[in-house]
Parts: sequence; C-alpha cells; structure tokens
Amino acid sequence: MSIYIVMHKIIDVHKKKGFVPLLVGAKNFLGEVPVEIKRDDSIEDNISNKNKNYCELTGMYWMWKNKEINENEIIGLCHYRRFFIKNAFSVKKETYLDYENIERILRKYDIIVPKQRTYANKIKDNFSNAPKKEDMEKTKRIIQKLYPEYIDSFNKFLDGHTVYFYNMFIAKKSVMNEYFKWLFDILFELEKEIDISNYDDYEARIYGFIAERLFNVWIIKNRDKISVKENYVYNETDTYFGFLKHEMANIYRRIIYGK
Repeated sequence: MSIYIVMHKIIDVHKKKGFVPLLVGAKNFLGEVPVEIKRDDSIEDNISNKNKNYCELTGMYWMWKNKEINENEIIGLCHYRRFFIKNAFSVKKETYLDYENIERILRKYDIIVPKQRTYANKIKDNFSNAPKKEDMEKTKRIIQKLYPEYIDSFNKFLDGHTVYFYNMFIAKKSVMNEYFKWLFDILFELEKEIDISNYDDYEARIYGFIAERLFNVWIIKNRDKISVKENYVYNETDTYFGFLKHEMANIYRRIIYGK
C-alpha cells in the first residue's frame, strides 16, 4: 500500500505506515530535496513540468506510469494538508484513516473518495473562472469525440447538485488505471484547444480543476462496476469548529437539494 501525500513544497508530514511523501512539480523545484522525500514526479515518463497547470495530477500521472507499482497494489492520493479521516467526531491525527482502516474498507469497497459536496445551484451553473464555462464546453466536445458513451454521465453530473472535490482517492491500481487513461486522454486533447496565456495563476490551474469534475463523470458512468465508500476529508489549516460548521451546512444542503 502506498498512499502518496502530494506536496509542492517541503514540509513535515505525519509518518504512518503506508503513507509516502511525493514531491510534485519536481522539475520546477528550485531547492534541494531532502533525502526523506524518497519520491518525486520527475522520474521516467512524467509531466512534472506541467504542475502549474495540472496541480496534483502530475503526481497522479507518475503513479499511473510508475512501473514499480503493480496492478494489485493499493494506491491513494491525499494532500499535505488534506487527509481522509475515520468520522466527523474527531480530527486528531490518530483518527486519520490508516493502513488497517484502509485495508478493511477495501475488502468491501473498490474505492474510497471524499464526501460529496452539495450546492443549491446545479453544477453547470457554478462555473465562473475555475474552470471557465467555455472550457467545460470544449471538454464536453472532446468527450463526445473520444468517449461518446460518457456523454450521458457528463450531462447528468452537470444537471446535478453534488460533486467530489480534491482529486483524492484510495483504490487498487488496477481500478484506477482505466480512469487514468480516460482522464489524460481527454486532458491532453484539451490542452491543444485552450489558450491559457492570459489566465492568472489561479485560472491556470485549469486541468486540476477540470479533473475534479471529470472524476465525478467517471464515477457516475462506472457506478455499476465499482462500489464507492465516501469518507470525510479534514483540512489541517481549518479548526475543528470550522470543519463541523462546514459539514453541517453540507448535510443541510444535501437534505434540501438531494442527490
């Protein structure tokens, strides 16, 4: 099991069995990488230099292409400040999902994902600058061309009120390989059609933002083949009160606006 903690700067992270720090954007990293960071996304086949636009996806691509990771290995992605937790009653480090929890969950489920966020507006009405509405329209046309069987799921997602964020997951690599290929086929084609030269730094993270949405499309389409377990995600920059307030508001919206 390798749950990769992606980071674009060197920070101390909790060291637990199965959790591995992964430096992303390593080709653009100017400092000296400490020896305890044993993995970075610039090894072999990689898109490390695209980290400014692809965010944590450069780490995801590395996970896909890394020949050292076998098909049956459990892999996962979390952020240096965002971690899956067992429940909403505590956000102490000892309540983060650990090796034993993950093994037990994946005996029953195929993939662990963050809790869905629910919005009053439909997802298609929430696009502003990240990502832009016109960029999602281009994404839709590419899906229609490359994977037309996913168009109904794409439209269902946009007409819904719920979304999985953060590009976080835990699953067997064999489960994720299909997603990785599908995702990067679409994004690499999208790169050819979008001019981001005038995007600000936030808008330029476009492919990371679009991938968050596409993950939902893939889940919807493949729900009959994979069983999904949702877990809370805690952001370590938040307070416990802030976390609870955020989750209670989300529960309320889910009750009102449904799935």
